[in-house]
Amino acid sequence: MILYVAKDCEDSLVAFVSFKLSGAKGKIEIVAADSKHIPFLKSSKQVPSLQLESGDFLFTLESVLLYLVGESCNKTLEYLVSSNICLDTLNKKIPSKSLFGENETLSLTDMVLWSRLCSSLQGLKASKSLYSTYPRVGFWFDKVSNHELMTAASKELGYTPAKVAPVKEAKVSCKKQVVTQALPKGNSKANPKKPVTDAVENFLQISVTEDQKKTAIKKWQEGYPIANPINHEEHPKKPIPGKKNNLITSALPYVNNVPHLGNIIGAVLSADCFARYCRLKNENTLYICGTDEYGTATETKALAEGLTPQQICDKYNALHREVYSWFNISFDYFGRTTTKQQTEVAQDIFWKLHNNGYTVAQTVEQLYCPHCSKFLADRFVEGTCPFCGFEDARGDQCDKCSKLINPTELKDPRCKVCSKSPEIKTSKHLFLDLPKLEERIKKFTDERDA
Repeated sequence: MILYVAKDCEDSLVAFVSFKLSGAKGKIEIVAADSKHIPFLKSSKQVPSLQLESGDFLFTLESVLLYLVGESCNKTLEYLVSSNICLDTLNKKIPSKSLFGENETLSLTDMVLWSRLCSSLQGLKASKSLYSTYPRVGFWFDKVSNHELMTAASKELGYTPAKVAPVKEAKVSCKKQVVTQALPKGNSKANPKKPVTDAVENFLQISVTEDQKKTAIKKWQEGYPIANPINHEEHPKKPIPGKKNNLITSALPYVNNVPHLGNIIGAVLSADCFARYCRLKNENTLYICGTDEYGTATETKALAEGLTPQQICDKYNALHREVYSWFNISFDYFGRTTTKQQTEVAQDIFWKLHNNGYTVAQTVEQLYCPHCSKFLADRFVEGTCPFCGFEDARGDQCDKCSKLINPTELKDPRCKVCSKSPEIKTSKHLFLDLPKLEERIKKFTDERDA
């Protein structure tokens, strides 16, 4: 392993000492503050960072410390991942010998805490209120800062603590409510800003009474009342005038397989999260989905399993419902494309398009199987790929080279049902005449984008 650190950088100092304390095998390299030793990282700040034996990089102080700490030291991990640390509680928990290591030795727990609190405690120390308010914390802070390992590391890295403006003593009167955050660190001289001091001062001014605490807890447990709450369990759902009405849909899953995690994450989970969010905002929300049961995918699966297309649809629709129910997906309605209502709506859309002149008939070449007496859809044709020579390419795509194929381009095509050689015939098909609708579609999308 290689630990990369920079001169006069607080984060580098913490990483340097922690690396020594952890007993990790490896070397430490001192590089420039703007070093670009991590090839894939565009950030200007690449120190401290730890290059593992695998060649991977950990490039934040938190990730470096987590790696050095490991999974055994729970208390250290607790301090590391905690964004808020109560100084009053810490003042009681610090050991009487002040350092957390055995036999009063410097430990990784000390370094993690020191990195979290350094700037905050320097502000209290400058105001001379640290030792009177948090004596154990003050004694511990001095002991860590002046430890021989810290002194030697500071000398080697040329580190000098940044000057922090003192915090007025009046602002630390409510010591039970004094909380410091995990504040941004780094090369303080390269970034001469005061976010640390300002943030600490703001937190130290907070005073919370016992009544305010009880009220906050009660409100958190009971929730705030919502004006005219919507009953999200009520069905059927209809648009409510004066309310925001949301219609949310997921991509319809094909009915010829069992959904897996990729299907759920890619199409269902994000819509489910958004639907729950909308309901929490008391917005009238309808989240719907259903199985797509038409097409050659269903027919192909039926042939493979020796069932009728209707049996396949019934079988896999039930499986889809069971899987989504197990994952607690909050559909308001999960339907099927083969229902009477769905069929009526789909056919109504088609006839309106057709009767208004938005469809056009065109002749296309298609493979026809004389033995089965039917034109063959893409999925019912197999043959040799014209690009790579793979002998079991499908009529729409080659699984070996992944190139898209027109069924008539296949070499030695064969019917997937009877394995006989099909012939090319022409047939008429209806197409949506998009050029006629282009202007209206563009206007519609532009209005929605605006």
